[in-house]
Amino acid sequence: MNKRQTWIFLFPAHFNKPRNNYNNDTYYSLVTSGMKFRLVDLLACPICKTFPLKLSVFETYDITPPEKIFKCELYCAYHSVFVKDFKETDCVACYSKEIKTGLLVCPSCNRWYPIDEDIPRMLPDENRQEKDDVDFLLRWKDRIEIQILNNGKPFNLRYHSSSQREKI
Repeated sequence: MNKRQTWIFLFPAHFNKPRNNYNNDTYYSLVTSGMKFRLVDLLACPICKTFPLKLSVFETYDITPPEKIFKCELYCAYHSVFVKDFKETDCVACYSKEIKTGLLVCPSCNRWYPIDEDIPRMLPDENRQEKDDVDFLLRWKDRIEIQILNNGKPFNLRYHSSSQREKI
């Protein structure tokens, strides 16, 4: 199993809950291709374990949906709503899109995790690269909430701007 395939196994949202709808084949199909809306139903913040994470999507692309479609168990990121609060779902539309670029944000600790080239980068703070994270923020600053740009963790543009001024 390579790095691209292992990230989902590191941070499942439902740590002690058996997965009723998913089997090993389903997990494998979830992790061997691009970022899917339904993966947010499985992810929690790796730092504080908050679920669900807020998803902002910047770029998507269309794919052919699989024959067998599973509904999300707890949270539908495609509609940004808990499943128990939502009667009608459009699972075929959800399964027909993959996320090329976006952002996952923890509403509790204000940490953000970029989705870049189909891969959510959910690394602990000490393993993140400031330059890469700041470049991502700068590239998408028109689409990212001001709260994350100014106060997001582990890096933000306010901190970056002040540290850049100190170097001059």
